[in-house]
Amino acid sequence: MGNEREQRTDSQIEDRLPEATLAFDELRKKLTALVPEDSNVSSDEFAKAMLGSRNLFIQGDRERIASRRRPFSKEEVQKALDYIAQARAADVAEYGEAATHWFTDRLSSGQIRTRDDAEDWGRSFQQTNEIPCIKMMVRSLPDGIGSRLDQNAIKQILEKLKPGPEASAIEWCELG
Repeated sequence: MGNEREQRTDSQIEDRLPEATLAFDELRKKLTALVPEDSNVSSDEFAKAMLGSRNLFIQGDRERIASRRRPFSKEEVQKALDYIAQARAADVAEYGEAATHWFTDRLSSGQIRTRDDAEDWGRSFQQTNEIPCIKMMVRSLPDGIGSRLDQNAIKQILEKLKPGPEASAIEWCELG
């Protein structure tokens, strides 16, 4: 009887969750299923790394990888993690450790679930005042989403990234 009650409760909770949240959870499950038992990394660590990769997120590769029909080999898991580590190192060099960690956490925890979810992006812009974080997010936005961001997110971006009056023409051009 307890198990039946738990299943009903789980079903009721799932009925109230947004579709994007359920899809993100399904993506996480598919990624964990790709890790072989003899891997040097746990399936949860692998999924967190894949979900938190800005490059995989921008390119839409998380979903492509998750649709794979057979698990990775131990070597393929390591190769994927090495790629993610290299891309992360490039992000750290460009935006700093704190901004990279902050954005990676947003991606891996599902706070930004999909590339085209303007509400997720808007909430994330509101959760930081740090210029490197805002730059990283702006440079990660897919084409066309800017027009769908709420006014508070746009205001936050402009306030933090707008060059001062003494800025060079190049800095003003970089604002876009």
